[in-house]
Amino acid sequence: MARFFKKLYSSIKETVDDDFVDFGEEKNVGDNVHLKVISTLKTSSGVTIKTTGAALPDGKNVEGTLEPEFKIADYDLTLKGKLVTTNTFEGSLLLNDKLLQGSTLFATGKAEGEKRTIEVGFDYLNKENGSLNLKFITPPTTEMKELDLYAAAVGHYNGTSLGGDVRLNLSSNELKLWDVYAEYDNKDVQIAGFAKYDKRKSKKSYGFGYSHNVNENIRGAVEYSYNAVAGEGNLKFGTAYKVDSNTTLKSRFTLQGSKAMRFGFVVKQNINPTTKVTLITDINANRLYDNDERESAGHQFGVTLSFFD
Repeated sequence: MARFFKKLYSSIKETVDDDFVDFGEEKNVGDNVHLKVISTLKTSSGVTIKTTGAALPDGKNVEGTLEPEFKIADYDLTLKGKLVTTNTFEGSLLLNDKLLQGSTLFATGKAEGEKRTIEVGFDYLNKENGSLNLKFITPPTTEMKELDLYAAAVGHYNGTSLGGDVRLNLSSNELKLWDVYAEYDNKDVQIAGFAKYDKRKSKKSYGFGYSHNVNENIRGAVEYSYNAVAGEGNLKFGTAYKVDSNTTLKSRFTLQGSKAMRFGFVVKQNINPTTKVTLITDINANRLYDNDERESAGHQFGVTLSFFD
């Protein structure tokens, strides 16, 4: 994915999504407390090892992730890996600045259960104007019918950005996914619109977001998205309040179409320079006053501990 593409919509996303319960991910929703511990080890020789352990909210399963990274500065080379206890593996080789300054050549192998894929491509970043990413995705086979092309690009000029990505099967010309973002950002105000399509997950949605820095400590944001497949909208209001250098309070109000009205709260506390705790609560407001039995998740709770992250 183009590197600027990750930054599009960032201020809005940080306010209404980051740290809160993700109801788009089934494993993040359950009837018990979701516990997560993250630890990151960095050395002066360019080695980073990140470990994550999580007790999933179903109260029965745990998940562990190991993410090592080795940077070899003399050769502008980076080796990255990801191993998950759910029988998932990912390994990448990256060569930086070999084509031109700001470019990265990469090759990635992925395995998830019986599924295997290989990705080969390049990424280019120009901090003034934008970025570009192109890669070919295929299982380990010589059959062209399995070969996909993924492309992502972002253009940036004078506070306005336009970005998008697309995944296309080169044999059948089948469009598997696309995303488009348009954004204006003047540091204190961010306005953005988006549209998304993913055939594999039967998802099609569009919407807009607005974020405003009231002052250096308070930010508010609103997002509306419409799921064209389910035929319903989702409205979110979020605030982030920086109490001091160590404490941040976040809140979110959500209307999930016809399913539920929810209130979410997050407390992020830096206990010391190396340790951070995040407390997460998400309340189904319908069930507070009318014992609502519609298809919506109950109250959600989570705790995340981060060390050296």
